Amino acid sequence: MKVLLSDYDNTLYFKDEGGLRSGDIEAIKRFQENGNLFGICSGRPYAGMRHNLQGINPDFFVQCSGALILDNKENIIYGKPISKEVVDLVRHYKEYTLVMFGMKGIYMSVVVPGLKTLDEYDDSQDSIYGISLVCKSEEDAQFYCKEIERLDDVDAYVNVKSVDIVAAGCSKKQGVQAIEKFLDTKNKGIDVATIGDSYNDLPMLEYAPTSFTFNSSPEDIKKVASYCVDSVAQAIDILSL
Repeated sequence: MKVLLSDYDNTLYFKDEGGLRSGDIEAIKRFQENGNLFGICSGRPYAGMRHNLQGINPDFFVQCSGALILDNKENIIYGKPISKEVVDLVRHYKEYTLVMFGMKGIYMSVVVPGLKTLDEYDDSQDSIYGISLVCKSEEDAQFYCKEIERLDDVDAYVNVKSVDIVAAGCSKKQGVQAIEKFLDTKNKGIDVATIGDSYNDLPMLEYAPTSFTFNSSPEDIKKVASYCVDSVAQAIDILSL
């Protein structure tokens, strides 16, 4: 058995292309039909992915950069929310668009139909597992990531033009390790691979024995990956050899 953990945005899901690529969908289904497992490892929450899966059925969701992990029945495998103190501090930082990801909802600093605003967040009703600060450029994201990392009890990762904020110790690497523990991969001889395209994917790409990124990814990311490919389907073809 093999396990492939894939980043979501711009690895599996392409907004400009209308969603998932048909070749990737077919490859994932074939991969699972052959007895393997496929999971998503994203800075996004489950609520921000579940409506755009286009017929695929991931075996698990590593979301909010490893802070919350669910199986495909929505059972919690692992969870570590951001402290109330940090949430209260960051939620008032509104120079850029701020998005908070809870177990029960998504809360934004701007009004979006169907989503709640930051002012509607009630810490007695929901816990926050991830916060995204949407900046104007990748350079701004790099700058604010360093600023946010100065706060206690949080880690921050650049995700193209955004900064993903999670509780300290959470990362996509930690998410992969939690899946390994859950599946008992070492004792069962299960091989784990990862694929991603951005800087917040570096922890899991560096950790996994087999890792993939795109030929179009930044050079710093291509340096750590085992293979450079053009699609998730191509990565699955290599894993299937």
